[in-house]
Amino acid sequence: MLTPVDLQQKKFAHGMGYAKKDVDAFFDKVVLSYTELYKSNADLTNQVKTLTDSLVHYRTTESKLQKSLMLAEKNAEESTKNATDKARLIENDAKIKANNIVQEAREELERIENSIDGIKQQYKDYVCAFKALMDSHMNFLAQNPINEEMGIEFDDVLSEAKAYSSSATQNAAMNSFMGSFDGDPQGREESTLGSGGGSAMGDSTLGGAGGGNVTSDSSVYTKNLGGKSFVNPFGN
Repeated sequence: MLTPVDLQQKKFAHGMGYAKKDVDAFFDKVVLSYTELYKSNADLTNQVKTLTDSLVHYRTTESKLQKSLMLAEKNAEESTKNATDKARLIENDAKIKANNIVQEAREELERIENSIDGIKQQYKDYVCAFKALMDSHMNFLAQNPINEEMGIEFDDVLSEAKAYSSSATQNAAMNSFMGSFDGDPQGREESTLGSGGGSAMGDSTLGGAGGGNVTSDSSVYTKNLGGKSFVNPFGN
């Protein structure tokens, strides 16, 4: 492409033809117009380059934004999925724990109910055994009349024995029943009427080693009348 300088420096040979003055004047106009067009073209070229660079920059930015957006969407989906999975695990774990707690509570309730049934049965057995003991003592007294030399009438002893039997039966049974609710239920269930710890009925009843002896300690069987000691009819 010709430049304005090329047009200004162009020389033509002299000869017959157009008037030189007119040609030079027109040529000057052409140079001036071409110079303006050349500058305008250069400016437009620079603008095109600038716009092209800007376009490349914006396209690069757009590409980065698209990648960032895709990555953000992917991360959001993964986060949502992870949160959902975690919530599901927590829910399942909570259900399992709740079921375990309910099951343990039911088992504990069943164990307590069984323990209560055992305690009730022990109470009934204890009362029956104590009544049987008292009945055996009553039968013994009835079958073994007291000698007048002992210094006491048989009717008095029998009356006191009956009163003591009724009171002792109620107190001992109630104490045993109430005491069964203290401490470990398992320990209570392991306790029997013939345990080494003894009972209110004493050694002569259920075979206890440490209980009070009804036949030796009770005022039913020993008393003083007129300075005479009453002899225990049971031989203790």
